[in-house]
Amino acid sequence: MNYKVLFFTLVIAMTTVQALAMLVPIIYKELVDLIINPALDRDYVVWELYKIAGKYAMILWSMFVVWRLFDYAVINIEIKIMRNVWERCFAYLHRHSYKFFTDNFTGSLVKKVNRFVDANMRILDILSFNIIPMVVISTSILIVMFYYSLYLGFMFILWIIWFVFISVKLNKIRIPYQLEAVKKDTEMTGILSDTITNNLNISVFGAFKREFDYYKKNYKEWQVVTMKSWWKNALIYGALHFFTIIIEVLLILITIYLWSKGLITVGFFVLLLTYQTHLTGQLFQVAQLLRNLYYVLSDSAEMIEILDMPNDIKDIKGSKNLEVEKGSIEFQNISFAYNEWTNIFENLNLSIKAGEKVAFVWASGSGKSTLVKLLFRFFDLDDGSISIDGQDISTVKQDSLRSSISMVSQDPILFHRSLFENIEYGKSGATLEEVEQASKMANCHEFISWLKEGYKTLVWERWIKLSGWERQRVTIARALLANQKILVLDEATSSLDSESESLIQDAIYNVMENRTTIVIAHRLSTIMKMDRIVVLDHGKIVEQWTHKELTVKEGWVYKKLWDIQSGDFIE
Repeated sequence: MNYKVLFFTLVIAMTTVQALAMLVPIIYKELVDLIINPALDRDYVVWELYKIAGKYAMILWSMFVVWRLFDYAVINIEIKIMRNVWERCFAYLHRHSYKFFTDNFTGSLVKKVNRFVDANMRILDILSFNIIPMVVISTSILIVMFYYSLYLGFMFILWIIWFVFISVKLNKIRIPYQLEAVKKDTEMTGILSDTITNNLNISVFGAFKREFDYYKKNYKEWQVVTMKSWWKNALIYGALHFFTIIIEVLLILITIYLWSKGLITVGFFVLLLTYQTHLTGQLFQVAQLLRNLYYVLSDSAEMIEILDMPNDIKDIKGSKNLEVEKGSIEFQNISFAYNEWTNIFENLNLSIKAGEKVAFVWASGSGKSTLVKLLFRFFDLDDGSISIDGQDISTVKQDSLRSSISMVSQDPILFHRSLFENIEYGKSGATLEEVEQASKMANCHEFISWLKEGYKTLVWERWIKLSGWERQRVTIARALLANQKILVLDEATSSLDSESESLIQDAIYNVMENRTTIVIAHRLSTIMKMDRIVVLDHGKIVEQWTHKELTVKEGWVYKKLWDIQSGDFIE
């Protein structure tokens, strides 16, 4: 069934159940009036009681059947809603830019998504179990009251209007407090996530007390704003409860008066008290309903803000997939700044031929990594263009662009999945033989084979069960398996010691074979075999040549860098 059919079924089923439930007090009224009426023949009364019992049984069995229909509708629609909300959040969240993720706590984002999914479920629950029953029960009671007494009908309708009005007014008072409490709760989740991620740093620096005090300080702030919200809620319920007691007592007094004047029967007296109890419960549901709705809106607000936030980097209308045949790259008059006071590139031009191996060097902040981020289109240029095989990357689909470039970064990022799945990520659907072949070329097949579970071994969160050089080899194997024409090595050995670096060099050269390669490096020993070395300084190309040619240029930047480092390496 689709959404509309399921939703219609849900509404009809709950409406029918509640309407049938409101017939039960009328059955009680008929029973009481029959039993206490001395003027009726006993055999007649017994026969009528059996008929009433039959009607009662039919109502109960009908409710049973309709409840099962409701269960079917609500289960199916809730599962569909959960799936669609999860998918929407996942898709839209991951379509946000690189900058978005650097500006937000991972833990906070997860909390916002979870809250949003839960809020959507609660909205359906509120509709199904609060709003529909409240409307049906209140309407049914009013119909019965007006049928028996216009005076009582108007009394009940005035009571309902007054209670709803007061509930809305009082609940509005607590909205700002609830929003503040939700915001602080998200911050707390982000702080906790951050400390868990940095558990090693906390241990190394013996900073447990410092972090615990910081957490307690923020917890106390959360406690203050949350207590304010809860106390406001308690005061609202207290006020509503106080006024409800007064009204209930007044209704009982009025009912007694009507019975004493012979205007209503004992059965109607019972019916009135039963309906009064039902209505009181439903009116308190109004206050609970409003509170839950405000909770839902507060919990949803942060994620809705993210969903309403336009994606920074978008595919243009009619964009096509990138087709890479050779792998040539052209940076043409590119200009880029992260902000108004941080200018990185201005009219930079650079051509990389298909199959050429180019290294970028110089100090941090010179624009090397930014150039790679621009190639992946993690940011849009302020001016100029970047093209691959003559295709402007701003006009092609982002997924096709990024999947056409293999990358090995200085921080080897792996999923909390098996080693096979992490390597296979480079080529979806790859066979075990293909994964093993790539692993052999990356010099990681041997250590994987030593593991008890082999390629089925789980990496675990943050890859704590693998050493730095083991992780790096796995990412190299993944890049080899991807087998793309363009390869980026971003400080691929910077986190390794000299011995581990030498072990990985062969694997890296295997990856470079027959590929256009961009290498970012601080260690000049790793780029000696490059076709061209480009020296960047504050976003400008100051030198470019081969290693051999640059090292004989006295006074040149690269020569100075090489002289500093060459004491540690043998050419």
